Amino acid sequence: MAQTVEQDTLALDEVVVTARKSSESLINVPLAITAFTAEAIEVRGIANLDDVASLTPGLTFSNVLGDFLPAPVIRGVAPIDIFGELNTAVFFDGVFVSGREGINFNQLDLERIEVVKGPQASLYGRNAFSSAINYVSAKPGDMFKARATLTAGNRGKRLASLTLSGPIVGRLKGRATFLHDEWDGSYKNQYSGPGRSATIGGYEFSTFNGALLWDAGAPFAAELGLYVSSDDVDNTATTGLAMNCEDRRVRDQSLGLSGSIGGTTYPRSSRLLNYCGKLPSIDRNALTTMPDATGEKRHLIRGYLKLTHDLAGGTLEAITGYSRVKQGYLVDGSRNTGNTVWFTYQPALLSPFPLGAGVFGTRSGPLKKFQTGLLQVGGVDNTFDKSQEVRFASDRGKSLRYSLGLYYYETSSGSGIDGAIATSPLPADFGSFCLACTSFGPTTVVDFVRDGGNAVFLPWFRDPSGGAGFGAVIIEDASAPSAFGSIEYDVTDQLTASVEARYTDEKRSFIDKNTRASRENTWGLFSWRSTLRYKPSERMTFFASLAYSEKSGDFDPTRVRFVDNAAVEVTVPAPFDPETLKSYELGVKAEFLDRRLGVEFDVYQLDWSDIVIPQVISRIDGRAIVSATGVNVNAGDATVKGIELALFARPLPGLELNVSASFADPTYEKAQIETFGDFPSFAPTGDVSGNQILRTSKVQANAGFQYSANTSGDNEMFIRSDVSHRGRQFADASNQTIVPAATFVNASFGLRADDWSLELWGRNLTDEDAPTGAFRDAFLSNTLPNGSHSTGTFLPFRYSV
Repeated sequence: MAQTVEQDTLALDEVVVTARKSSESLINVPLAITAFTAEAIEVRGIANLDDVASLTPGLTFSNVLGDFLPAPVIRGVAPIDIFGELNTAVFFDGVFVSGREGINFNQLDLERIEVVKGPQASLYGRNAFSSAINYVSAKPGDMFKARATLTAGNRGKRLASLTLSGPIVGRLKGRATFLHDEWDGSYKNQYSGPGRSATIGGYEFSTFNGALLWDAGAPFAAELGLYVSSDDVDNTATTGLAMNCEDRRVRDQSLGLSGSIGGTTYPRSSRLLNYCGKLPSIDRNALTTMPDATGEKRHLIRGYLKLTHDLAGGTLEAITGYSRVKQGYLVDGSRNTGNTVWFTYQPALLSPFPLGAGVFGTRSGPLKKFQTGLLQVGGVDNTFDKSQEVRFASDRGKSLRYSLGLYYYETSSGSGIDGAIATSPLPADFGSFCLACTSFGPTTVVDFVRDGGNAVFLPWFRDPSGGAGFGAVIIEDASAPSAFGSIEYDVTDQLTASVEARYTDEKRSFIDKNTRASRENTWGLFSWRSTLRYKPSERMTFFASLAYSEKSGDFDPTRVRFVDNAAVEVTVPAPFDPETLKSYELGVKAEFLDRRLGVEFDVYQLDWSDIVIPQVISRIDGRAIVSATGVNVNAGDATVKGIELALFARPLPGLELNVSASFADPTYEKAQIETFGDFPSFAPTGDVSGNQILRTSKVQANAGFQYSANTSGDNEMFIRSDVSHRGRQFADASNQTIVPAATFVNASFGLRADDWSLELWGRNLTDEDAPTGAFRDAFLSNTLPNGSHSTGTFLPFRYSV
């Protein structure tokens, strides 16, 4: 009897997941899944997607600018367009989360987190192109329970939460959690001017998550859930780095090229186009943010209604979902330079200057400069999602199992127009902003793009809103009816085969109310997965799968100004076609030594085709545009090969160990990026074949231990520590800009009993300060930070780190 009790104590916990939309033991599911139970979420301090990624082999997460651009990347299939749709779908209680500004939400009162790796479009649809992440809320119980949590820490960390759960009346049960969580961030604002001192890198969340469950007994049950959160996210600890390599003039000289304006040939000026080398850490004592830069304000609402009815031979389930994300922001557009953004201008008086037939510039005396601060204003964005799924699943106890279903999804996003408010007035002798100015002797300067600079910059100084538009100016809609099904058959007691598939008819459209541009198109998408599962014993599963998924095409509406008519802004539709992904995978899950040791191992290859890659272009249909802009184009193919390993052990009573690691090689097989055509290293084609995909780490690893022991009575002491390592990444396809590797250490120590717990914890105990991400950006000015201005430096490139 004593031996049996000890074996039960040391045995690994049984984890149940719903990754295939039915409850199954994790060890039996023929998918690569990393799952975190409610206990694991609590003891490991998992509070956001960054925490999930640090503990999940094969998952990286970048969040380079507040919560505007969060990007979970699984197995190297990164969204190459940092502003585009994700390749990993996020679901909250079965409802797809479309608005990416809301995917890194406040995680509270969760029953489980499931990271499902590999293409899942046939099962989940809607952009589960490379993988899916499922958040499952805790459900109401049969007994009344209440729980309160209070947390206090340095740098303004404060948290209070209250959870109530239990029966309400009759068969109706409820659960509700209220939370307020705030933190000032790790960086002190060094701004020394007048006004309040805005915090950097912090947040303030006020969140509710609740559910009602009505169980009338077989055969019917209903569940209603609601999540609401009002969030303030401070300015990110971000700085802007000027480019330091890849001078386009070197490329021009080596190719014997020059520029032509108004029929006259001029050599193009020097312009550095990239940052080469390892990105530096941000100096903790050198960050500034203007007082009015309050950061991001976000409001999230998510709800669902789930109806379940048991029928003869199976279960009929219907899920209705609703999601809304509303966001606006006021951030420091100077990226850590305060009120020192340089602008170059032509002083009055100006005179027309003929450049050729129908082409004019402006002439003035020597150029002048002045400095200002820039408060970047975000036009309010709204994203609404509605979905309806009806699914019938046959009896899981039969040797032949199947499911059939219909799904309808629609989303509408309305985007305002971003602007910038200058904190200093224009100089008294201001004449015109210099856009493409060239000196002709000591007293004459000519701007070859007449009105271009004023069209872009003047609203920042003369419009109280800085040119921002807060109504829905650009409206993008999508609707996606689909049909799906699966069939699974036990060939023998040990061998099971399954096939699942989905067809989606996805329609997308956009309209720009200001320019009256619009476009729509429909794509038929087919995704499938076939799997073999072999179980030689109860606690061992081998599986092999082949999967194929398609991600819808879309439009990338982009506003531009043509040089020959710089005062008029037009919208270019910029359509692109679907991407495809094929996956080959072998895996094993097993438990040994009386379930004291667990092993998970996967090896895979992904073939990714027609990758959507932003291209920075300077001409459209042969017409030069005022400022180079990015448009999405199907421009590459890639292959990802990788392995993942996870070990779990309970070698001694009270001691738990976990180790996991992953290696991935996400490489462009064939890809060209027009952006890099001006880079001497990549000229003239911009070929990046053989380079690594951005925002992916070849090597990841994490390890942790937890020890607990009884102290007196029912009290228990525990200690926990986790170490996670993320290998270096590249910020773009040139592989010249390096985001350095980083290692983080967390630890906690505490006491707990049945009805209370006390915990002391610390995050990032080694004070790791390596940059977490970066993206190619532009200074919101016509002048470099050192005050230099020359032809072609209008909106000069930078890296935001």
